[in-house]
Amino acid sequence: MRIAIFGLFVILVVTVSAPFAGAQTGLTWKVVRYDVECELPSNYVDVRSMKCLAAIEVKNQSSRPFGTVSLRINEKAKIDSALSNGQKAEFTLGLEKINERQNLQKVQLRIPSVASNASATVVLNYSLPVASNSGIEALSPAGSQFLPFSYWYPTPTSWYYPGGGDFAPFALRVKGLGGKQLISAGKASGEGYQNPLVGQPFFLTGDWQKESLEGVEVYAPKGTTVIAGRAKEIAGLAKKALDYVTAKTGASISVPIRVVAVDRGSGFSDSGVVLVEKGAFLSPKLDSTTSMSIVESIAKTIYGNVVEVRGQGYGVIREGLPRHIGNRFVADTYGPEFSKVHRQKQVSIYSTISQKDGPLIQATPVDPYFYTSAANKGAMVWGLLENKYGSDMYRIFSAESSDGDLTIKEVRDSFQAEKEFFEYALDKVTEMNLMVGIPQKAGSETKAVLRNTGEFDAKVRVAGLDSSGKEHSKEVTIPAGKFSEVVFDSPDIKSVVVDADRVYPQTDYLDDFAPREITDNDPVVFVKREFDKQNPDKPDYAPSIENARIVLAKYPQYDDVRAILGRAYLESGKNDLAKSEFEKLIASPFSSSQSISWATAGLGEIAVRSGDKARGGELLGQSVRMGLDYSSALFARTRRTEAGVRPAASNEVKAFFAEFDKAVVSKSKAEIEAHVVPGEITRFVLNLSGQGQQWNTDVLGMDVIDENTVIVETAMSVKILNRQPETGPAVYKLTKVGGEYRLFSVERFDLN
Repeated sequence: MRIAIFGLFVILVVTVSAPFAGAQTGLTWKVVRYDVECELPSNYVDVRSMKCLAAIEVKNQSSRPFGTVSLRINEKAKIDSALSNGQKAEFTLGLEKINERQNLQKVQLRIPSVASNASATVVLNYSLPVASNSGIEALSPAGSQFLPFSYWYPTPTSWYYPGGGDFAPFALRVKGLGGKQLISAGKASGEGYQNPLVGQPFFLTGDWQKESLEGVEVYAPKGTTVIAGRAKEIAGLAKKALDYVTAKTGASISVPIRVVAVDRGSGFSDSGVVLVEKGAFLSPKLDSTTSMSIVESIAKTIYGNVVEVRGQGYGVIREGLPRHIGNRFVADTYGPEFSKVHRQKQVSIYSTISQKDGPLIQATPVDPYFYTSAANKGAMVWGLLENKYGSDMYRIFSAESSDGDLTIKEVRDSFQAEKEFFEYALDKVTEMNLMVGIPQKAGSETKAVLRNTGEFDAKVRVAGLDSSGKEHSKEVTIPAGKFSEVVFDSPDIKSVVVDADRVYPQTDYLDDFAPREITDNDPVVFVKREFDKQNPDKPDYAPSIENARIVLAKYPQYDDVRAILGRAYLESGKNDLAKSEFEKLIASPFSSSQSISWATAGLGEIAVRSGDKARGGELLGQSVRMGLDYSSALFARTRRTEAGVRPAASNEVKAFFAEFDKAVVSKSKAEIEAHVVPGEITRFVLNLSGQGQQWNTDVLGMDVIDENTVIVETAMSVKILNRQPETGPAVYKLTKVGGEYRLFSVERFDLN
């Protein structure tokens, strides 16, 4: 049934997005180069659109002449004119459905017939309105941002085409910067960038301070010594990752690696540029979330931009291979215990869809499970292949990509001996389930029964823990559809886990453990479920503590579990035990942003309890300013308010809110908008316009994020038309535009 449904889904995708004659004949047009010039508005309030002139050089890949080119672009784009090889071109407009909520605009141009293997240049002159800013498209005097999935530039192939969207070298120029910096991929050139790699055009504008280190550029938020320290640490990690990835793959990257701090859009990467959370620069240390985003983006620059990755199943290479390389980086850099946790986290994510995803070879971005499956299951596929072939795997990839591209078909053709493996891994849904029985003492040994329900032999490492916590390890091959056995040279094995290195995609990972002490595929959920299950009148954190100890006995470096353990100790009043767990997280070289945020907040609370309010306020404030985890920031805000250590707000900020209150009760939309960054919180502004009968903001305190941004805590008392008076806390983010504060976002609005 899963195969049938997914097959129908793929047919629909091809029908919607294939801009070519016949799904089996391949794409007609290949983009050779993009050349895009845009002009930002000088008045972002009254002019909410960007003007662009995009020239796309395309090559006819078909076997016959063609006289039409269909370009896809944002459905809101207004097309003013079109050219073909310098001559005016006629065009018609239509829509292509992406999903229930969004369409692409199709611009079909009539052009002089282009012979097979010949090229033409088509040009669109258009404007793109942006009513409300987001992480993928933003027009703002504080900083604009246009990423590929905003469909801001025209291109022949849908971004959701089963063989992958268009990638090509691009030139980009942006006018009207208004004193802001411009960032894109490739080499800076005049008012723009020249990217020689095959990428997708994008750009950002804003204010950053730059840190450089041997081919790595870090664009950090401006201000504070904490930011400067993290910028250097991030630059060092990126350089280390660059050296590791290029050495492992044997490839080189000819463009700078750029790590850019953003408020929104983190995780995006293309052609050596990776966007990371601004809060990563405010953390007491570099977190593993940011680290792996950087490592994987560098690997994706090779397998996606240096080497073009296209064709059916392209996501297995473009998403899965960089994740696999990232996994190896963790193992080689931080050691096996951290690697084990890192892989388990990916397994936990994949387990949520392992019983409902389709074959990897058919996955496309329109599939809601695409990134979860292509990245995490794909990484397992390459992990199994590298386990067998070692560095030869990359040597073969290099040989196949010598012509500039790499496809799954080429990989399969190069590994003829792995035909059965690829059929299992790529062409079928996940069906394997590995099982292990309760360990049984047998004289001086311990035995456990193993089972493989899949259609492919599983060569796995089976690990056993003895009563002292020492791990014993055995390599075992479990035949397809059969039973096997593991024998440990110790009579003291208390628990066993099959596939201890998490290398095989499975339908269920609970059967990997015996006895089954962890009762959820995600160990964090196993621990947190008990943590959250509290009676306010009689809280009991003992079950959560016990579950955390069970997990940490198997995964000593499981940072997110250790964070919950520390919190459970803290809520139980066991300050010394909590402090020990939080300090381990801060000392660890590979803790997640969430666990670091909780550890920082927890240590702040402990300092307050011990009487050191100054130190406690500093740490609680740091957790708030990081903003990488909502729950820990909320905890930190609450605790420092109770302790009376919240930092005071400046007179400038108080004056801003006094004027904003007046604007709301004036019932003038223009007055309200004058206090808001153009394009931000548009729905909030719309809901306030003409509705405010009473609006009083009591400014309680503020946190300085960087030289342009503050987070402000307030107590609100409001009366909206046709509603009862409401009171409660609200948290706002302000940023400076033209030297004056404007409202950027509403972080919390909890009135009743």
